[in-house]
Amino acid sequence: MKDWRELFEDDALVDGWELYLDGKVENLEVYEEDDGKYAEISAVVYDEDPEDDSDDDETEEAEEFEVYSEIEGDDIIEITCECHESLEGGFCKHMAAMYYEFEDEHGTVWEENKDKEAE
Repeated sequence: MKDWRELFEDDALVDGWELYLDGKVENLEVYEEDDGKYAEISAVVYDEDPEDDSDDDETEEAEEFEVYSEIEGDDIIEITCECHESLEGGFCKHMAAMYYEFEDEHGTVWEENKDKEAE
């Protein structure tokens, strides 16, 4: 797979890394084709509501974002998230966090597929 990081702005990568390090990615699911290549990746990413600017001393409640990616061959053909940035057509921090979690559990995306092709 081509390097997914090339799709993202630096801010989304940094913020996604923070979400990943904070353990905000859960329920990662990976589906493979019969040839062993990845076909779909999905996860739930928890994040505080970015629209909540209240000055309350109460702990902010994390919002749940479902993230989904479809892969065909070595190309990412779709990445979706329920957040406002994604709905406006951007690549968000929640998507980046899901890919960081994927790499943590399954190895670097590009290297792993390269190894499979060499077999």
